[in-house]
Amino acid sequence: MPTKLKLKNRIDVPLQATDTTVDTINHTALVTSSSTDLKPIFQNHLLVPRHQKAQYAAPFTPDWLTISLIGILLLFTWYKIFYYRMFQQLTKAFFSMATTNQVVRDESILLQRASLNSSAIAYLIGGLFIYQISIAGNWQHPFLLGGFIRFLYFAMAIALLFSCKMIAIRFLSNVFNVEKPASTYIFTVFLFNMMAGLALLPFVILIAYSPMEYRHSLINIGLIVLSFFLIYRLVRVFIIWNSQLRAPLFYLFLYLCAFEIAPLLLIGKFASIQ
Repeated sequence: MPTKLKLKNRIDVPLQATDTTVDTINHTALVTSSSTDLKPIFQNHLLVPRHQKAQYAAPFTPDWLTISLIGILLLFTWYKIFYYRMFQQLTKAFFSMATTNQVVRDESILLQRASLNSSAIAYLIGGLFIYQISIAGNWQHPFLLGGFIRFLYFAMAIALLFSCKMIAIRFLSNVFNVEKPASTYIFTVFLFNMMAGLALLPFVILIAYSPMEYRHSLINIGLIVLSFFLIYRLVRVFIIWNSQLRAPLFYLFLYLCAFEIAPLLLIGKFASIQ
């Protein structure tokens, strides 16, 4: 009897599937039905090798450039320590025409040696700056090699250019008997080379280690600074010409065209040739 009562009181409730259960069943059925239709995802995306060995990217800044900058900084530090008084006098002469004339009158051999050393540092810095311009401008000349050889080529070209210029001025000064103005002008050129090189040194360092998008702007700023030095030097040339030579300005114009403007035009023409 108790068994019958339990059977009578039992209520059969139909099973109700929840939304989660339905979604799971549908997803399982979809995966099962489409498992045979799947294709490999990376079948058509295989990388084709171009080299047998790994090719490493070119360094952002060459190692030789870093070593050259360290060498220039050490050379300048040595120069400033051992020629400290000479360096102060040269710096003062850059801003004072009277000091320049006094230095030329004294004809100090030690000061002349200090000027040559400072010019050598300026040539190295100028070579690095032109090297960076050539890389940014993508100069592709057949006789221009890459790397450290190109830097040496530019530094030696600058030194040779100014050396030929000084020899020509010395020769002309002996021919026309104007040795004193020529000596003042040659010392002025050495002086401005030194100061321009020191002014370019921060730009050379920034260009070497700055991101690519800033390099062209830094090069343009460096060129603007160089143009200010050139204008200032031309003003000093006019002062020397007017105070010591007192010749017609037409001859000064011829000199500027032959020794100042023509080299710049040649450099610009050289840079435009690809």
